[in-house]
Amino acid sequence: MATPLDNTTCPIASALPFESSASPVAFGRPVQPCDAVDVQENIARVAALCCPDSAVVVGSKGSDSTLCKAPENGQIETVESLLKQGVSPNAERADSGAAALLSAVKEGNVSSIEALLDAGADMNHRDPDGLTALFYAAREGHRETLELLLNRGAQVDGWRCCEDDPLCIAALNGHLACVKALLAAGSPIVTGSKQRFSALNHAAEKGHVEILKELLRQEGVHADAESNPNDGSALLVACSTGQLSCIEVLLEAGADINRPNSGGATALFFAAGHGHLAALELLLARGARTDGWRSHQSDPLCMAALNGHLACVQALVGADCPIIVDRKYGFSALNNAAQKGHADILHYLLQQGAAPDADGGPDGGAALLGAALQGQLACMQVLLHAGADINRPDENS
Repeated sequence: MATPLDNTTCPIASALPFESSASPVAFGRPVQPCDAVDVQENIARVAALCCPDSAVVVGSKGSDSTLCKAPENGQIETVESLLKQGVSPNAERADSGAAALLSAVKEGNVSSIEALLDAGADMNHRDPDGLTALFYAAREGHRETLELLLNRGAQVDGWRCCEDDPLCIAALNGHLACVKALLAAGSPIVTGSKQRFSALNHAAEKGHVEILKELLRQEGVHADAESNPNDGSALLVACSTGQLSCIEVLLEAGADINRPNSGGATALFFAAGHGHLAALELLLARGARTDGWRSHQSDPLCMAALNGHLACVQALVGADCPIIVDRKYGFSALNNAAQKGHADILHYLLQQGAAPDADGGPDGGAALLGAALQGQLACMQVLLHAGADINRPDENS
């Protein structure tokens, strides 16, 4: 039977300058409480390597923590020795609650992973954030580790309790090999769960064209698939981040260019609002409707004017997008430019025939009132020079 180990029965441990007194001393200086924990762990590590016939009982938390930290440093010998001494393969770090297997997976330490799994580690264990070993392997792009876990029976849903799962995080981070491995293992692309984005959306958002193509090649996957109607399809996401290649791939795959999200915003609306001129021009060339989001309180031109994207404003006006429209709520493009101080856009819209006193909608009144309210002096000067009535009252007051 193994002999319990402490700093008196083991010659290695007793040689260390540590005393288990109320005021421990190490190397001639007082040891703080955190130092004592480190020394305990060092004793466990040294003893496991040098005293294989001794059971590690210097403190279960210390030995458990050592097992969790060893894979981070590639110390397979320490991992094997501690497991041999009876330390649980499911040991968790005291500070984070993460199991030893997760530490090994994060580092892609295959030897440590195999040793822990062979000793009975739970590969589907979740850390305090709900993440599994498969999720971390996918996130870090460790293909060999991910395939090892899959071959051992890891659950492909990984983290279905909240927003993402292994396939989503692999797609987000651009790990094509991991995406392929997860798809081969049957990981669903669009789950209909609480996810914010699907893997399709993540790939489109970040511009990972090859991953997007791989996902679209899967049976039953449509380019307009949604995981969350508030965020809409992958095309809307690609347009909001200006991923031109992904937009082209999605359109070629049959994505509906005028399909709105649950709030009524279309791809053109997102491209205009974020100032992605190349994406906006591509959408216009492919037949996108310029009213974009006329169902509520704005449209692509209004959003481009609001956010100061002159080139997008010019492209939309050139595509016959009306400057002043009737709507139940909101402001016109003229009012948005005036209130935000975009004098260059205001000047351009007036040059294109917008009346300086045009009613900006039920929320706005004339553009001059909005500019005055926000203290936009340059815009006030542009409007007055164009003939705005300085004494015109707000008809909505």
